[in-house]
Amino acid sequence: MPLISSGTGRTEHRMPPHRQCFNVGCKATNRKCRILEHQLERLKNEVFSADPKVGQWAADSIGRDAGMEGLDYLITLLDLDDTVVRDRAALALESTKNNKALIPLLKAIFKKENYNRNGTMVFALSSLDCSKNLIEIFKILLYETYESKIAAYSILLDQNFEIAENDLEQIVSMSEHYKAISGEFPALDKEHSQAMIENVINLFVERASNGTLKNKSKP
Repeated sequence: MPLISSGTGRTEHRMPPHRQCFNVGCKATNRKCRILEHQLERLKNEVFSADPKVGQWAADSIGRDAGMEGLDYLITLLDLDDTVVRDRAALALESTKNNKALIPLLKAIFKKENYNRNGTMVFALSSLDCSKNLIEIFKILLYETYESKIAAYSILLDQNFEIAENDLEQIVSMSEHYKAISGEFPALDKEHSQAMIENVINLFVERASNGTLKNKSKP
């Protein structure tokens, strides 16, 4: 490893350029530098490992240590048909708590091919700020399968949503539509779903009546 004068009378150790950390603005001498480019490529391959522990560890490492490039890579995995790899990416994105993943996750959740295979992606939304996405989260509660409904229900109860003027009317209307078609759903799903829907609507009606709803800011 070459020795280079820092101009301060001290000598610094720096990596050759081809080993430089890929993170934008990162210095090779920065102690926060965690991943090298060749290590990132290895992790990208290991995300597809047949070993679930290795695959999840690789996805988590990319999300934790690979900066925006790693985040962008995990987001691309949401487009895959491979449920296992897609869920690994979703769990890693949940850990990053970076809201850049919000819209890509919603897009993947509502992709018709992912119906009944999107519970982990809905769970991943729980660490993100969904406050401007009441309608989308309520839609998950209504029409997705049970695992996804439970995750959406928790988000609706736990997060402080911003409400546009007609949002409350819209979720009530959506719930009425669900009741009209609920005979198409299994009995257990129907019973529990209706209870969760009523709880959510009652919660938002109560917040509206006592003035604790946040008005949605204009884009």
